[in-house]
Amino acid sequence: VVCLQEVTPPVWRQLLAARAVRDAYAVSDDERGGTLGSYGVTLLVRRSGGACDHGVAACVRSLALYDMPTRFGRRALVVELDDARSGRRVAVCCVHLESLNYPHVRQQQLTLIGRVLRQAVAGAANGGTYIVAGDTNIADEPHSPWTSSPAFVPERTALDGARDVWLQLHGGGGGGGSSHDEDEF
Repeated sequence: VVCLQEVTPPVWRQLLAARAVRDAYAVSDDERGGTLGSYGVTLLVRRSGGACDHGVAACVRSLALYDMPTRFGRRALVVELDDARSGRRVAVCCVHLESLNYPHVRQQQLTLIGRVLRQAVAGAANGGTYIVAGDTNIADEPHSPWTSSPAFVPERTALDGARDVWLQLHGGGGGGGSSHDEDEF
């Protein structure tokens, strides 16, 4: 699953114009990018290449777009998958949370996402896992003014029991992913 944030309709059209993308992935929106607005979140899910019951890929159960509390038109895009090999359910949420000046809104967003994802995996016969991927706008730099904010702590606990994979792989020191402008495609 590929999760993309801040995707504009022109970038989305460029991406879908690539034959490799069209052939290899099921996509979360059509070429018009109608769910994006001026920019938004999208998902690419690797096509199985065959029947899902042959253990070659995860089968898409559902795809849903959730409105969230927001000042910037942010939404959460959730795909539910069944892993054909293990029988486990995986729910992946692609999200771009509110910017740094709005920790109380991010907490509300994460609470909603947690509720949706826990419900998605709750009924799986062999258990389930959920993943939140995207731009969380939560700083982890040790000397960041955001980490000392009293409102910052509830953001970390809104997804009860969740682990930050970035911190597990890279330790505490922030960093994060990278951004690319439209001109770079």
